[in-house]
Amino acid sequence: MDLNFYQFGYVTNDFDRAKQEMIEQHGLKAVADLRGIEVSFPAFGPIRLNIGFGFAGGAQFELIEPVDGDARVYRCVLPDTGYGLRLHHISRHYSDLSELRVALREARRRWPVAMSGEMYGGEYHYFDTRDTLGHFTELSSLPLEVFPPEGLPPHRDT
Repeated sequence: MDLNFYQFGYVTNDFDRAKQEMIEQHGLKAVADLRGIEVSFPAFGPIRLNIGFGFAGGAQFELIEPVDGDARVYRCVLPDTGYGLRLHHISRHYSDLSELRVALREARRRWPVAMSGEMYGGEYHYFDTRDTLGHFTELSSLPLEVFPPEGLPPHRDT
């Protein structure tokens, strides 16, 4: 299966409200709902998160709510008070690790690395592109098992 796709990653401080808004705004048919998962980030240590994944229009939408831990890399886009749902990152997922390596070399020439790590037998790399693009940029490669049971959208070359 082709795992090349783009992802729009949003951060919130109210997972249930934001999940409903994302379903309505983007026409998501289903959202995989992972509550209270702990992810260890080399730069920050363990962070507990609520995460949701859904697909629409050939793109993946990710919703992240930081629950515990040093989650400043996520909270930095949220308002200090009140409800928030903000774009955090745009991600490019690669099936081919050699293509990911080329993209990483190019990205490292242009932007500082905000965080990198391994997860579920794959890898992710966030670059701080906020000054130039207004959001973080993530480059990743993760195995098929990580994705929602409804699967990925069919890949179309344009």
